[in-house]
Amino acid sequence: MLQLSVYNRSGEQIDTIEIDEQQLGGIVKKRLLHDAARMYEANRRQGTSSIKTRAEIVRSGAKMYRQKGTGRARHGAAKVSGMRGGANAFGPRPRDYHYRMPRKALRAALQSALLGKMIDKEVLVIDELNFAEPKTSEMAATLANLKIGGSCLVAIEEHNTAAYKSARNIPKVDLKAVSDINAHDVLLRKNVLLTRAALDKVIQRLASEVQAGSGENAE
Repeated sequence: MLQLSVYNRSGEQIDTIEIDEQQLGGIVKKRLLHDAARMYEANRRQGTSSIKTRAEIVRSGAKMYRQKGTGRARHGAAKVSGMRGGANAFGPRPRDYHYRMPRKALRAALQSALLGKMIDKEVLVIDELNFAEPKTSEMAATLANLKIGGSCLVAIEEHNTAAYKSARNIPKVDLKAVSDINAHDVLLRKNVLLTRAALDKVIQRLASEVQAGSGENAE
């Protein structure tokens, strides 16, 4: 069992909760995490790099000078590759880098990412993180009270505009609803801060998906 301390916004420990490793897959699957991270990074690529081929260069197609008698090497059109202002051979062309891993693999990758962070003591739990109005100073003070000095992923139980606006201007801090996080989000930041309700929700979500998957296999 893993023990996680629960803090309030002042940085004081108020409770302790236990997490069963089996609810998060039991072991950290490093190869799966690597594959998932590569997929998410590939899907972020725009794939818009492009060069002009010989057909796209607007220059004269006439022979630059006569074939023989000049003492120079024979040469054709000015738009061929190798000439200044000419085409490029075998350069990048627009392409789609997007691909998708199976849903069960992505779920297992999220389990491994969270489990690895918990084992490394990089997960903190806070009792609540509610904001009546956007206030960056309050979010920064909360992170300072929790002694979170580096990058951090803040996961809350549901979408909250005030909380999002309170965190968006803090460097290297991402705030997302727990339903939107994935393995790449967890691995991208050094620390993970979850509200208690968000932790319960993600554990329940992953456990229910595991049960649903086992039921499908049984059929």
